[in-house]
Parts: sequence; C-alpha cells; structure tokens
Amino acid sequence: MLIGVADRIEITILMDNYADILLPSTDMVERRGLFLRKQLVAEHGLSMLITVYSRGQKRNILMDAGFTEQGVLWNAEALGVDLGEVDAIFLSHGHLDHYAALMGVLGRVKSGTPLFAHPDAFLPKHVVLPQGEQVGPWLLNKKALEEAGVRVFEAKTPVTIASGLSTTGEIERTTAFEKVPPIFFTVKDGVWQHDQILDDQALVARLGDEGLVVIAGCAHSGIVNTIRHAQKISGVDKVFAVLGGFHLATAPKDVVGATIAEIASLKPKLVMPMHCTGFHVISEFAHRIPESFVLSSVGSVITLEA
Repeated sequence: MLIGVADRIEITILMDNYADILLPSTDMVERRGLFLRKQLVAEHGLSMLITVYSRGQKRNILMDAGFTEQGVLWNAEALGVDLGEVDAIFLSHGHLDHYAALMGVLGRVKSGTPLFAHPDAFLPKHVVLPQGEQVGPWLLNKKALEEAGVRVFEAKTPVTIASGLSTTGEIERTTAFEKVPPIFFTVKDGVWQHDQILDDQALVARLGDEGLVVIAGCAHSGIVNTIRHAQKISGVDKVFAVLGGFHLATAPKDVVGATIAEIASLKPKLVMPMHCTGFHVISEFAHRIPESFVLSSVGSVITLEA
C-alpha cells in the first residue's frame, strides 16, 4: 500500500503526561499555554489533533482521548480547539488511557463522524501486576459509540483516513528485542489469555519528499516494529519524524539502548517520545540524539512542512 503525500501536518498535543508552560518555542514547535486564561492539565493519557493538508484539502483527525473523562475536553476548550471541526477519529488501541474522554468528545463532533479502530480494541482489557493486583477490565463499548452518533470502522489492515494520512493496520513484529510484557490480558472467544495487543496501531504520513511521519499511541508492538511496518506499507525508507508513546518506561536497559540506536540510525529530523515512554528513557533520548529530540508538553503545536 502506498501512502498518500501530505504537504503540511500540524499536530496539537491535547493530552500527555507532562505540561510545562515555560518551554520555549522553536521553528518547528509552538508552545501554547503561558498566556491562556484557562490553564492546561496533564494526565497519564494521550490525545492529539492532527491536521493534514494535502492536494488542497484540509482534514482534522483526533487521535485518542486521554485517561480521564474531563482532561481532553478541558484542554481543547483552553486551546480554542473546536471539536466540531473533527473529520475523523482514530483509536490507537483499546486501553482506557487512550479513550476515557471519548464519549464526551462524541457529544461535540458532527453526527456520522467516522471512528477507525482495530477489532480487538473492543475486547475486555486487563492488567495483572506482578504482585497480583488487577486493573480493569477496560471495555470500550462499540454499541454505545454508534448510539452516540459515530460510524465505527474496524480494520486489521491499513486504511486511508484522510488524503495523506493512513493507519498502519496491525503491525508486523519482526525485532528480537520488542516484546509485549506479560502483564496484559484479555478475554477472546470466552478464553482468558495473554493479550498481545494486536489492536495497537499508529498513523503514518509521507511528508512530500522529506520522508515518513510516524505517530504512535503506545507502540505496544514496539516503536521500531512500528517504524519498520510504516516503511514496508508505504514503500518509503526515509523517516522525517517519530512521535508518540514508545512504551519503554519499564523496559530493560538493553531494550532501551537498542531502540534508541535503531531510531538514531534513521536520522529523523524530529523525535518526540511521549506518554508511556518514561522520564528516564525520554532523558536518554535527549542525551543520545539531541539534534532531533524535542520534549513533549500539553499544548504544543508541531508543524511539519514538505
């Protein structure tokens, strides 16, 4: 599958784990927040508004919806983001920290707005910690979403959701070092089983001749696997930007080292690890590839141009 070409991509961070209103803006990233009358909030969740300009068209895609019912709605209002202008919604996977505010969002988007997700995003999700404590179940109700007015599209394969922007579909897992931790479980066909989180997807765009833009949710499939899969389905090897959750907060040091080395070898112009990447790993990215690293913060607007 060849990915359509985008001329310009703007990414507004509506929710992330970190908010710093004093970060300076750069040529590529505008920091909003210092002079807002309504201050921004952070939480252990992720949400981005991705505006794609391609072939004279402009499309707004909402990716994920945070970990609380209020956070994304609060930040959208503070930033002056009109959710009524959202053209499509993309759910990276079915964990609560990526969909908690979704029902509130659906009260503001246009009726009939398409929502794209992998079928397994609607399975019950559990986390069983090493001490035996259980979190969940998290269960995203497809019927409730449809009754709220969206059209749900389930697909395991890549889908073009806007001119110049596609889903990765189910991500092929080829690296030796990226594994789903054994704490994740689901119930499928009535059977309790380890969840490989096959619903984990990302978004990918080809930014003119600059290369690929890869936007991950949690990268449970592995961020290197995600990039490689994006390269495979697009037919493009050059990578311009990688951002999103890299799910390395609890990863062993050798996995972190291998991941950073792989991404550094691609020489992207922008690397922005977010959400579940972990503070110490984000710091390691900053130390190892300072020329492309940018710190994420709620309210930031990243502008990528061909």
